Amino acid sequence: MKFNLVNPKFHSRPTTEKDAEQVAALLNLCSQELIGKDEFSADELRNDWQTPGFNLTSDSVMIFNDQDKFIAYGDVWGASEPYTRIYSWVRVHPDFRGLGLGTALNEWTATRAGEIAKKAPDGVQVVLNSFVNRRDKAAVDLLENLGFLPARYSWIMEIDLNREIESVSLPEGFNLRIVKKDEYDQIYQLNRDAFKDHWGYIETPFEEGYRVFLNQMVDDPFYNPDFWYVVEHQGTKVGMVINSPACSYGENYGWLHLVGVRREWRKQGLGKALILHSFNELKKAGCSFAGLSVDSQSLTGATRLYEDVGMETKEVYVRFEKMIRDGEDLRTTDLT
Repeated sequence: MKFNLVNPKFHSRPTTEKDAEQVAALLNLCSQELIGKDEFSADELRNDWQTPGFNLTSDSVMIFNDQDKFIAYGDVWGASEPYTRIYSWVRVHPDFRGLGLGTALNEWTATRAGEIAKKAPDGVQVVLNSFVNRRDKAAVDLLENLGFLPARYSWIMEIDLNREIESVSLPEGFNLRIVKKDEYDQIYQLNRDAFKDHWGYIETPFEEGYRVFLNQMVDDPFYNPDFWYVVEHQGTKVGMVINSPACSYGENYGWLHLVGVRREWRKQGLGKALILHSFNELKKAGCSFAGLSVDSQSLTGATRLYEDVGMETKEVYVRFEKMIRDGEDLRTTDLT
């Protein structure tokens, strides 16, 4: 969709793949200001922009000043079935805040979300989500003024791997091993089964979801197949974890992308075993830290598990929601 700016001092255009370096630089300038870390590499952005359903031309915008300096960016995600869970990302250069650019970009994301919502099934609720660091008071105030409501909180949790890591213990009859590449479709199904109990989960068609999974996990520039693990019981895959031995936070910073155990196999220490095994292997690979993102009110008690293995909360992000279309809420909200 076309993005219009009233102020003649600024102009805009859709993003292109050639813009990845400067978009990453702006995003990281903003994240360094808040958390002292980079959040994206240019290669990560290039891969994200290849996500099935995302279109750079219609779903992103860059803003420039009258000297052609790149000063603000926004994008919208969620143009895939069932078109009910839409996400936005907006960042403005610190030197150009307070000029209405954040307002204009967030209003544009809501308009774009409204276009996507037309593809959703009749009678179904469509919500636009935006995550901001709790300490970013200006962004929090802006979203609230634009009609967004805080719905949930996500924690970034971390562990210092220089400490002694507890050894792994599995119940009798279970084994833990590296995932084979020809099992990725099974791992994706296991992940779907486990995350049905995650707040906000919405079922998507398997093939479409699997394409997104491969884009996010396998095509990711930090992908390393040696750090994908599965727990089995008599040939049945019951739990899994997907790690990377590096991430945009640093070459010595491991990341746990997905951790999941099927509901009927929980409360046997399998999740803990997968996490501890991951910590030990990441440490062997030279990582000094490991981190992950988790719903602070996890329905399955994941936060307690992560605290039990020694992780601490480092950052808190507010999940803001704006109702685009009211209707039946398809999301998982409890464990009934």
